[in-house]
Amino acid sequence: MLVTHALRWVSPAERDSGAFAFDTCDSGKYGCYISTGTLWGQAMLFFFTPWFVFYYLWVFKSGDKTSDRSFQVLYDRVTTQGMAAKGLQKVLSKLKIDTTHDKFKKALYAGLHYGTGMITCALATLFWHSYTAHSAFLIAIAGASIWNASGFYFNVFSSRQAPPGSAGG
Repeated sequence: MLVTHALRWVSPAERDSGAFAFDTCDSGKYGCYISTGTLWGQAMLFFFTPWFVFYYLWVFKSGDKTSDRSFQVLYDRVTTQGMAAKGLQKVLSKLKIDTTHDKFKKALYAGLHYGTGMITCALATLFWHSYTAHSAFLIAIAGASIWNASGFYFNVFSSRQAPPGSAGG
């Protein structure tokens, strides 16, 4: 993300002075003034959709191998733990669909993931056109990452340091 921010917002004179010069905004057919629709369409067509198809074919086909080795892919985690799992269960129960119907659950999960990916790609086009929005996004993502990591490590280390027999140990 920082590389994308630098490639987009650092001036060519500053950016191109090193051995590895990038020329992303100042040449080519569109320069930096690519329309939002073009950016979104190209991102969906040439990046997100091919990645999505490849990723889900791999995740759903290798699911048995990963579960045999006690690995947990994001799909397993999201559909079994936390708010997303509860929301998915509510949707399935409202639709009166058996919650053990794995193929439908996978299709619904993949569809929701694709939908959120489309929204994220649309938001990314705004970042291309706004330095302030792009910078605020980077700060928000960094803050969320720090918050999640610190919360995880706090839980791990507090449970390891708790005396045996206590609530944390």
